[in-house]
Amino acid sequence: MNVAYPLWPIIILIVAFYSLSFAFSRIGLLSKSIHRKFWNVLLLLVFLVSGLLGFFMVVKINYKLQFPFYEKLVSYHVEFGIAMALIGFFHLWWHLNYYLKVFRQGLNSVGHNPKLLKQLENEAEGAAFNTHSPLYLFKISAFLLGSTTIIAQVILMREFLTVFSGNELVIGMILANWMMLTGLGAYFGRQTFPVTQSPNFLINGLSLLSVMPFATAFLINFLKNKIFPVGALISIFQIFWSSFVLLVPFCLLSGFLFTLISSVFSEHTRQNKTGYVYGFESVGSVAGGLLSGLLFIFVFSSVESLLILVLVNGLVLIFSTRKFFPVKQIWFLLPIVFAAFAALFFHPEKLVRSFVYPNQEIVASKDSPFGNMVVTRREKLWSVYQDNNLLFDSENFMLNEEAVHFPMIQHQHPGSVLLISGDL
Repeated sequence: MNVAYPLWPIIILIVAFYSLSFAFSRIGLLSKSIHRKFWNVLLLLVFLVSGLLGFFMVVKINYKLQFPFYEKLVSYHVEFGIAMALIGFFHLWWHLNYYLKVFRQGLNSVGHNPKLLKQLENEAEGAAFNTHSPLYLFKISAFLLGSTTIIAQVILMREFLTVFSGNELVIGMILANWMMLTGLGAYFGRQTFPVTQSPNFLINGLSLLSVMPFATAFLINFLKNKIFPVGALISIFQIFWSSFVLLVPFCLLSGFLFTLISSVFSEHTRQNKTGYVYGFESVGSVAGGLLSGLLFIFVFSSVESLLILVLVNGLVLIFSTRKFFPVKQIWFLLPIVFAAFAALFFHPEKLVRSFVYPNQEIVASKDSPFGNMVVTRREKLWSVYQDNNLLFDSENFMLNEEAVHFPMIQHQHPGSVLLISGDL
C-alpha cells in the first residue's frame, strides 16, 4: 500500500481532545475519575479494533483468502494502532509513579504495603466530584449552550451559503442577524416570566435549542423553492430578511438562556457570576469549534452533523439531570434521542437536499471544507452542482463540441495536456 497514513491528523485530533478533557477536569466540569475512565474505555476500544483487525489479517494471509476491502482494513488497523499507542502513552503518564515504585520496591512490597496501595487507589480514582450540587447543572448547561451555539452557527452558515449560492457579503449579513437577534434574546432574558421559574424550564429550553438547528436547516432547504422561483438568483435583501426570519427562534432562545443561566447561577451563589458562566460557555464554544471544524465537516454531512448534535445533547441532558429531576420530567428526551438516532440510517442528507433539486434524483451529496457538491440524475441527464450552482451536464453536446481543441487534433502525437476546467 503506497498511500501515506494519516499520522499527524490522528495525533493532532487526539491531543486536542485530550487537552480539552484535561481542561474540563481541572476547572471542575468533569471529575478526574470520569476524565480517566473515558480515556481508559477509549483505549480499550481502539485496542480491540486494532487487535481484531490484526487477527483478521493473519487469518486472511494464512489461509490465502481474498477480500476486496482488505487494503481498507489494513489502513484501519494502522490508524487505530496509532491511536492506541498515543492513548497508551497518556495511560502510562497517569500511572508512572506506580510503575516507578514497582520498579524500585518490587512487586511484593507493593502487595504487602496497605498505605502504598491506598495511595495508588487515590491516584487512580482522583478526587471525588459532587455531581449532586445544583451548580453542576448550571455548568453543564452553560457548556452545552456554548457548544450547541457554535456548532449550529458553523453548519447553518454553510447551509445558507449552499442554498443561497452565497459569498462573503452573505456571511456578513447572516452574522449581523445572528448577533443582533442573540443580543435581543439576552435582553429579554433580564425579564422575569412565570414560566422561567419552573425548575425544568432550563432543561426544556436546552432540549429545544438542540433540535432547532436541524429544524432550521430543514426549512432552509424546504422553503427555498416554495418562496423563491426555481433557478432564480436570490437578491441581497431577500437573503437578509429570509435569514433573519429563520434565525429568530434559535438566536432569541440561545441569548435568553445565557442570561437566564447567569441570573440563576448568581442568585444561587449570592454573587455576580456572569463572568464565571461566560467562561464555561466559552469552553463549550471551543469544544464545539473543534468538533465542527475537525470532525463534522470532514466526516459527516451538515444534516447528519445536526442530528448527531441532537443525539449527543439529549444523552448528556438525560445523564446529567436524572439526579435532580424525576424521570417523568425528562422522559420526553428519550423519543428525541431515539428519533435522531434512527434518522441517521435513512439518508437524511439526500432527503433534505431533494427539496432544492425538484424532479431530480440525488445520486450523491458531499460536504467539504470548500462547499457542498451534489450530483443529480434525471433519466439519462447527469448534473453536477456546487453550492446550488450548476457546473455542467452530461448531455450538453453543444458545449462539449465547443470544448474541442482544434489545433490539438491536427497534431500527429499530442503529449501532455493541461486541463484548466471543463467536462464531466
